[in-house]
Amino acid sequence: MIQIISNDKLINEKKYILSIIFTEFLGVKWSLITKNSCKNFEIKIRDFDDFITMPDIFFNLISKWYFKKQSLPKSNFQQWDSRELSTKIKLVNKKLPIIFGKNKKDKTDKIFLPIDIIGSCFFMLTRYEENVINSFDIHNRFSVFSSFAKKEGFINRPIVDEYIEILWVALKKICPKLKRKKNKYKLLVSCDVDTPYESYVNNLFTMSKNVLGDFIKRKNIKQGLYKIKNYFYSKKENYKYDKNDKFKWMMNINEKKGNKLTFYFIVNRNLKLIDGNYDVFEPRILKLIKEIKSRGHEIGLHASYNSYNDFSLFKKETEIFKKLTKDIYLEKYLVRQHYLRWSIKTPTIHNHFGFNNDSSVGYADYVGFRSGTSHEYSMFDFSSKKKLDVKQNPLIFMEGSLLHSNYMNLNHSEAWSHIDMIYKRIRLYNGNFTLLWHNSNLNRHLDKEFYTNCISKFSS
Repeated sequence: MIQIISNDKLINEKKYILSIIFTEFLGVKWSLITKNSCKNFEIKIRDFDDFITMPDIFFNLISKWYFKKQSLPKSNFQQWDSRELSTKIKLVNKKLPIIFGKNKKDKTDKIFLPIDIIGSCFFMLTRYEENVINSFDIHNRFSVFSSFAKKEGFINRPIVDEYIEILWVALKKICPKLKRKKNKYKLLVSCDVDTPYESYVNNLFTMSKNVLGDFIKRKNIKQGLYKIKNYFYSKKENYKYDKNDKFKWMMNINEKKGNKLTFYFIVNRNLKLIDGNYDVFEPRILKLIKEIKSRGHEIGLHASYNSYNDFSLFKKETEIFKKLTKDIYLEKYLVRQHYLRWSIKTPTIHNHFGFNNDSSVGYADYVGFRSGTSHEYSMFDFSSKKKLDVKQNPLIFMEGSLLHSNYMNLNHSEAWSHIDMIYKRIRLYNGNFTLLWHNSNLNRHLDKEFYTNCISKFSS
């Protein structure tokens, strides 16, 4: 039994993060003992004399300044050389940024860690900073460039996993026979179905307007003829000329590697110019969903643009989704927010309506570790101060983040180097590589080749 000794400030927050670290990530038994006189965290193992001391910085700060700028870390983070503890810790780099902590060691400390691992993990996993820093993009999303991880240069490090690895090595110094949960690496492949087909195929007028634009304005006769062909073939339920209809191809590529895909469907066109170009109950989409399930893949809800902080709107979409899937077996109720719009209120909404797995916590403008880990973990409700049933599978990689001109804007060679580096760091901790690729972004040969290479390499 591991005993964590702390003062009684922010007990609910501490119980939450301790359950994530010790129960969900490490899989060991623990208890929290409160002592008002305790200024630091002390971690003991029953029947052993040695103990670990860590500073309790973050929770002392938010006990005074909850969601205030005074509770944020200071810029220009200090670094700690982990070789002071051990030379054999699995880390991206032996030197780690100290998000919260202090380098001063008391004379009575047996094993001193200068990093406030417990508070820092809470800070990263709950995305605390996103409710304090008022800096958003045009879609009201928290930008990677506003994050401490990007500013301080550790956005490409699974810093939570590294911190927990340090804690584990310290615990093993006390009790070498201590055992931890064994994680297994997984590739989690998904597709957000925003535009399942070319937008003109359901309307003769729209198609004609598009074709005339190709012929007259763009001087592209070949493209116009292609659209005419796609329009008439689609009427016969033959979609081989539709550039967006890559679903069979995606399933074929993944099935060769034994991967189960998750397709997230928009069920409510709340904003018609943003929330997809289809009705989820139209025959073409129902047929697609039936095929997806018959081939052993999963269906999830791609919640509409404004639903991420709107209880009533999300309730409506939950009802539509349950109607859509009433005759379909779902292993989990999966959700991802459209445009990756997300706030710290979003998990509470998902949890309230029975969704138990979310994969929205990833940056639209960067491929990296938004919450500092690639492992699945339970979310926190800041209103009730409790752990939620809904789990987060952090989104690590979206193709648009790497390749789109508005974001990282890498060429395919640069993109591969970046994503391969991220993959190796996920493998170091046997995490989950969550990969999102839109069906509508597989038109070019280079994109299809890149996708195929990702599935081939990252599946094992």
